[in-house]
Amino acid sequence: MEAELQWKPREDVTLFGNYTYTFSEIGKDKTNAPLEGNFLPNVPIHKFHFGVNYKNPKYVSVTAIANFYADMYYDNENTIPPGDYWTVDVAVSRKFLDRFTLYFNAENIFKKKYALFRSLSTGDTIAPRCHRRGRGKS
Repeated sequence: MEAELQWKPREDVTLFGNYTYTFSEIGKDKTNAPLEGNFLPNVPIHKFHFGVNYKNPKYVSVTAIANFYADMYYDNENTIPPGDYWTVDVAVSRKFLDRFTLYFNAENIFKKKYALFRSLSTGDTIAPRCHRRGRGKS
């Protein structure tokens, strides 16, 4: 189930909010019946998005969105307590020569760390993760 609300206080500005409710559960499972009725892992039950869009075709379009993900289980057994987290994303675009559009998107601009996958046995996978290539100091 999803609901969205938009409001244009000016011709070039749009404020919006969105809510999504996802009820996803494990149905019949002949190989592992105790899982039946549990929530699917890594699917948030509640998602909220709030944002603002400024659109000026002569110069630039800018969108900022705050995202909230809540009540997400991390395992099929639903033994790891549900988690939630916030992120903020920004998108900028500019049209050129009436044929081309240049886009720049930045997700999770405040580098908020949150668990992507959790496990009782192997620990958490955290995002964002920094990977470096090249020679390290000895």
